[in-house]
Amino acid sequence: MKAAIYSRVSTHDKGQDLTLQSDELKAYCQRQDWEVVEYQDETSGAKASRPGLDRLIQDARLHRLDVLVVWKLDRLFRSMIDCVTTLDNLSRWGVRFVSLQDGLEIDPVAQSPLQRFQMQLFASLAELERGMIRERVQGDGSCEVKRHGIRSAEERDRRRPGQGASQARGVVVGGIETAGANSRDVQACIGAIRAGSGAVAVSEC
Repeated sequence: MKAAIYSRVSTHDKGQDLTLQSDELKAYCQRQDWEVVEYQDETSGAKASRPGLDRLIQDARLHRLDVLVVWKLDRLFRSMIDCVTTLDNLSRWGVRFVSLQDGLEIDPVAQSPLQRFQMQLFASLAELERGMIRERVQGDGSCEVKRHGIRSAEERDRRRPGQGASQARGVVVGGIETAGANSRDVQACIGAIRAGSGAVAVSEC
């Protein structure tokens, strides 16, 4: 079985070394008796295009890989939307996915009920993130609205203590932060994941 291992450090991550991630990933693959193909990037995770990741995705699409192993979710994904989209593609290409630090394993051939549950929660969080992004984009027109004497949502929130933008929270899953929200849906997702296996770290930020 051919395993791709992906490690990344940001250019501003002082003191971080790709070797720390790479050694742990290689050791895991050796225990599984997998052949290793290594991909690395030294760049910000916010960038959509990364040389190492681009090559990895291309090889996965061409069915040159059987499994992808990462140290942590946030080493690979930029957002929850990116996470769900990429994991869905990997499943369609028949590539198994493992995140060591998050205790997450997704097998497209033999998905367990827990794995399907985790993916459904990830998809729900991604949909929430899409909705919050749409709201932010629509909110960009608030200055134009104010010219016509209509109060912005932020102004209304300031007049209603406890409901303003400062109360907005995001959700972090495996180091990936969703868009800020104070929606009850966020709290429902948090509770649902915490009630699960506990393998994937979830925190409010």
